Amino acid sequence: MLAPTPSAPAERLAAFREVAERLPGALLLAVDQSLHVRLLAGGALPLLRGRAREGESLASMLGEEAPPFVAGAFAGELTRGQLRFGDWVFDGWCSTHGDAGEAALATFFGVDVSSNVAEVTDLRERVEVLEWQAVALSSFGKALERANVLLWSVDDQGVFTMASGKALELLGSEADGIVGANAIERFGHTDFGAGIARALGGDESRAVVSPVLDVFLDTWFLPVTDVLTGERAGVIGLSLDVHSLVVKERELAHQLQVVAAQTETIRALATPVIHVWDGILCLPVVGAVDDARAQVMMTDLLDAVVREKARYVVLDLTGALGVDESTASHLLKVLQAARVLGTEGILCGLRPDMARTVATLEISFAGLSTFRTLKDALRHCMARLR
Repeated sequence: MLAPTPSAPAERLAAFREVAERLPGALLLAVDQSLHVRLLAGGALPLLRGRAREGESLASMLGEEAPPFVAGAFAGELTRGQLRFGDWVFDGWCSTHGDAGEAALATFFGVDVSSNVAEVTDLRERVEVLEWQAVALSSFGKALERANVLLWSVDDQGVFTMASGKALELLGSEADGIVGANAIERFGHTDFGAGIARALGGDESRAVVSPVLDVFLDTWFLPVTDVLTGERAGVIGLSLDVHSLVVKERELAHQLQVVAAQTETIRALATPVIHVWDGILCLPVVGAVDDARAQVMMTDLLDAVVREKARYVVLDLTGALGVDESTASHLLKVLQAARVLGTEGILCGLRPDMARTVATLEISFAGLSTFRTLKDALRHCMARLR
């Protein structure tokens, strides 16, 4: 079973060390006032491949003088900076830990930022969440009181043995008497409780959960095994308040839906198939015609031909920007597709400059009726329908 909330600094450091070792890309490092490394842990250690070792000076590991922000932590400040081990760069926070005086340690918790720089830039909001995670884990008790972070644990029966951090306030009345309460009974109806239940079964996971209404926590569920018996001893969890991020993601999803609707409206306006009369359809062509637009025109027109049982299709080029070989080829394919369905294709609205261009192209419009204006084309269709 998990022990209650650690009280001694060494015990608390051990608890955080276990959490750090579960997080890929995380580095937990503590130095004394001579800037020699006294603790080195975290999921990022395999990346360093022996470059960093306990007992050595931080300067020898870095290949340069230790950054000022590390020494600044001994003044009681919560500092932030980067440590570079060759090609690997860790961005994080540093604070003092332990008793004042020579026994004090400056503890750094950082995350690997040496790769995927472009992704980190594009997803700045998620990086800020990870930065708050670094604040919480590096400054321990002080950060837990100031940041919206919740560090918690349950025993093998699902009973809370620890719950600490400012984010505990977000749970409202559900936080009352939480230590000693059964997590499944209190949160079993939520995805937070479901995550704890899965972790008790040995399933390590991470998810954004909502333990209470309108509260969103990005949570790691980390199963714990008794090192002596090998049996499951409970779960350790780290939860970060990501309410603002979830709200922004929902706003973005809504904006994407609006853009998709606007795109569909623009597409419909760009290729309107007008039912002029029984058996007669008109497709005004405005602007330029490229491959994508030609495909949409063909699809919409053929659907309308079948739906309206049209006998005539009029392509009105009055609003077209011009006719080159590519445009003429696209228009011809549209009319040829309509002809396969037994519909006569008609061109109208060709200006003199367009007619001269078409005459120079090696594209045949044989078999197609052409008229100077839309009025003439419609008169032709109406006469044939009588």
